This record gives sequence, C-alpha cells and structure tokens, in this order.
Amino acid sequence: MKIVLFDIDGTLLQPEIKFSDGVPMRSLFTYSMKKVFGADTTLPKDISGWTDRGVFLYLIDQAGISRSDAEQQMDRLIDTAIGFVRERIETAQIKKTEGIDVLLEAIKSKGYPMGLLTGNIPEIARLKLTKAGIYKYFGFGGFGTISDIRHRLIDHAINEAESRFGKRISRRGVFYFGDAVRDVEAWKFAGVVTIAVATGTQPVGQLEGAHPDYLLKDLSDTTKVIGIIDGRQSNAF
Repeated sequence: MKIVLFDIDGTLLQPEIKFSDGVPMRSLFTYSMKKVFGADTTLPKDISGWTDRGVFLYLIDQAGISRSDAEQQMDRLIDTAIGFVRERIETAQIKKTEGIDVLLEAIKSKGYPMGLLTGNIPEIARLKLTKAGIYKYFGFGGFGTISDIRHRLIDHAINEAESRFGKRISRRGVFYFGDAVRDVEAWKFAGVVTIAVATGTQPVGQLEGAHPDYLLKDLSDTTKVIGIIDGRQSNAF
C-alpha cells in the first residue's frame, strides 16, 4: 500500500501567510509567549522545517524560562496560538501553490490515501487548509505537537494510516512532498520517499544539497507527480 503525505507551508500553501491587517501568521508564536509568560521574544528569520513545538521551545530558551516550567504551560501556549489564528482566520490571505487543486484531485482519483506531515499544530493546520478549501483531502497525519524532533512525526502518521486502512505500509511506500531542507533530511532519515519542491523560501540549489529522491520546481506537472507515485517517473528536474 502507498500513501502520500504533504507538508503545508510552502508546499500546499504559499509561505508567509498574512492577515488583512498585515500581521503575519507566524506572529502566533511571539504573541503566545507574551500572553502566557509575559516574555518578549524574537523568531529566527527562517523556521522552515521546524515543528511548532520546536519553535516554542526555542523561544522558551531565548526567554530564559526553564523547560520544566515550559512543559507545564505547553498546552496553554498551544491553546493561545490556536485562539490567535481562529480569531483572525477569515481575514487570512492564503494562496495555494500552483497546480495543487488539480494534483489533489488526481491523487484522489488514483486511490492513494493522502495525509499531512507538518510541523503545524493540528487545529491550525485544519483552519488554514479549510480556509484554502483543501482540508477535505486529508484523513490522517503527523503534526507539530508530537515532538520538536521532526522525524518522529512520521511514525505517528504511518501508524494512524495502518490503523485506518488495516494494511501494513512500508517506508518506501510513503511519498512525502516538502519544501525545506529540514523536511528532506528528516524523512530521508526515516526512510520514506522524499520529493522536494522549490515552492517555499529555500532555493533549488539548497534543496538539491539535501539529496532528495526527487526534486521539482513546483507541483504543476500532475502527470510527472503521479508518475513518481506510480513508480514510472525518473528523477528529472
């Protein structure tokens, strides 16, 4: 059995989502830190491939808060972040990457189950993809609340898929689409088929250096993408 897993930001959706007032969605992290701990923090310039839990732990360390105190407040941080997005989601300027609607329909028609493998908090993933009109395609996944170590998310996604479909899934039957070097490195380590797409913030050369199984400029060539999953497509950029 084969399954197809997608990252969200930079893969399904164009990166740098903003609300109508110009506030970037990534502000959910610093906003939540301020609300929960009263701490002023600053995000790194590039958090591509980080889990949301990992971002919070980075900011917690930056603020000098002990990990034990932080763990006690992690659920509150996550709930605050969800509330921040939920209150603003209707004004979010969310754009899908090129060809996504056609591709998702094509994968669905082939009968390949689709899930999410993302650093996002599950509810925030749902809010964003519902706003974009594509949440309906995804029935399982691994999310950023599971661990700050990204490759651990894959076990959760595969176990959920096996439970849902009652079939064993080998690692080479898992096809992952992502746009960040950290994505590629994590899923290569986990043994799944990695397809890097240059639709996020990291250029082709940087992605190529991570040695994905396949490298694509974008996901607009539906025939090529389906060929990769079917096993008929060589790695042609």
